[in-house]
Amino acid sequence: MGTHRGMGIRFEEGEARPMGRVSAGVRGINLREGDWVEEVATFDPSAENDILVVTDLGFGKRTPVADFRIQQRGGHGLKLIQLTSKNGTVAGIRHVHESDQILVLTEGGILIRMNVAEIRRSGRATQGVRVIRLDEADRVVSLAKLAEDEGGNGEEPGADDSQVSDDDIPADA
Repeated sequence: MGTHRGMGIRFEEGEARPMGRVSAGVRGINLREGDWVEEVATFDPSAENDILVVTDLGFGKRTPVADFRIQQRGGHGLKLIQLTSKNGTVAGIRHVHESDQILVLTEGGILIRMNVAEIRRSGRATQGVRVIRLDEADRVVSLAKLAEDEGGNGEEPGADDSQVSDDDIPADA
């Protein structure tokens, strides 16, 4: 779990016990005044996983999940990113792998697509590096992880990479 003010907590999935639809649930993280949860993710602890954090002023960083010790649910958590007036507040948090791609969307309508591997891995309490250069009044409003490509050839699903021969073109074309 990660919050808008840059805190995060990692706990065992089994600590959040199954409940009915109408139940209130259990506390995952203890939020401070003015904070809210930005992202919740589950992952395979044996895989190579990263937490990607992007701030509203265009900074971002990847931190290995292994850098976050397992805690009891309901605590305040650990610092995900060092927030300052230079890098702003958290705009998005995603659980990523190095081979993933992300989309970053700004308030001004700029959308960039980039490889996660282009964003440097760094420790938990660092400020991050510039992911997108913004105009003075612009801010990052959303972060999305792209779905994995099923075909593996970098093209749209269902795209045909066969060659067109002269026999395939109608005579009246």
